[in-house]
Amino acid sequence: MSKQPPGVMVYFDLQPGLRHLTNEEKGLLLQAMLDYGQTGELPQLEGAPALVWDFVQPRLDRDRERYERVCRRNRDNARRRWEE
Repeated sequence: MSKQPPGVMVYFDLQPGLRHLTNEEKGLLLQAMLDYGQTGELPQLEGAPALVWDFVQPRLDRDRERYERVCRRNRDNARRRWEE
């Protein structure tokens, strides 16, 4: 099993979409991002937050894959060092 990432990234290019959300909707989206990043469970969002989620989820998935790839590479490198 792979190590869980320490968090999720929030990118500046999300700002245009976030401008259309109320503060409450932004909070719902942020909570959805954190929950999804930690558990992988898809959020049940409606309206504008659901539209923004369609742009957020693929990025979270890519970031997780990148994190797992780096962890695998580092683990393999450490294993090779100890086997020498």
